[in-house]
Amino acid sequence: MKAKKVIISTIAVVSLLMTSAFTVSADETAEPAGYVTMTAEKFVLGQGFVKEPQRVPFYMGESGVDITKRFLENENINAGKGLTSSSSDYVSSIADNGSEEADIPQYISDAVTALGKGKIENKRSMNGWLNAGDYYTPSGWIYVVNNKPSSSGISGYKPVDGDVLRYEFTIYGYGSDIGIDNSSWGGSESLTPAADRDDLYEIMADAKDAVKSDADLKKAYNKAVSEVSDLKAEQDKINKAYTDFKAAYDEANLTSTVTTTVSDTTTTTAAVTSAATTTSVTTASTTAKATTKAGKSPDTGDKAISALIISAGAAAVTAGIIAKKRRK
Repeated sequence: MKAKKVIISTIAVVSLLMTSAFTVSADETAEPAGYVTMTAEKFVLGQGFVKEPQRVPFYMGESGVDITKRFLENENINAGKGLTSSSSDYVSSIADNGSEEADIPQYISDAVTALGKGKIENKRSMNGWLNAGDYYTPSGWIYVVNNKPSSSGISGYKPVDGDVLRYEFTIYGYGSDIGIDNSSWGGSESLTPAADRDDLYEIMADAKDAVKSDADLKKAYNKAVSEVSDLKAEQDKINKAYTDFKAAYDEANLTSTVTTTVSDTTTTTAAVTSAATTTSVTTASTTAKATTKAGKSPDTGDKAISALIISAGAAAVTAGIIAKKRRK
């Protein structure tokens, strides 16, 4: 009977452990399959980003729905209803506490007037949300991957490591105001250059944490935001914004590396000096006792030994620094 009870108990424990193992989500145990740089933009309102560039991880088998929920947080999508399943396709609204009073570029207002179909109204339908239909009836959110508009809903997008996915709010022409040419199917021609901002977004995402503690880098970052928010910017201007910000970011990284190296060297020097001092004191004490027994003055012996130890310590520090430089 005892043997049977032990066997039954063991089976129960193993069963419990297996159940626990299978309830852990893949996100918590697996390494990301890659990263997508994502943004949410409202440049057509003259208000910059809803959410600035950020690297978002994705896992095997996930779709654009999963990374959208991870980036924006599901409660911030579709007036709090979120994307309800893996087949949910349309992001109709994103949480945004920006000003209702927009600074819509004149070229967009002129295009709407020339179209002769309604007019722009400077208001939103819900406080705290930027919704499809706000400001002008055909407005809404679209997404672009690697500077190309998608031909499928977000559930049809399969993340690839290194992609740049941008959610962009559009007012006129289903994206014609943000560089998309829809004339091939009878829509509006693009009102703006289709400048590729992806490289700049990626380095801005990389610098996201460093910006918080570096005032100069923060200033360069804000300038990059201003440049990239200009929908009329030609590619040359975006390229220069990238070059300028990369230089600032490289400088910040170099400064950080030098500071860390100096700190490491100082710590090493202090450690070796401390060890040398301790050895010196111990050796001097032992020598003093020995020389006293021999009837000799301990002073001369102490000084000589201390000098030798300090020299050895300095040599060790120098060797350590040279070795460190060689490793670099």
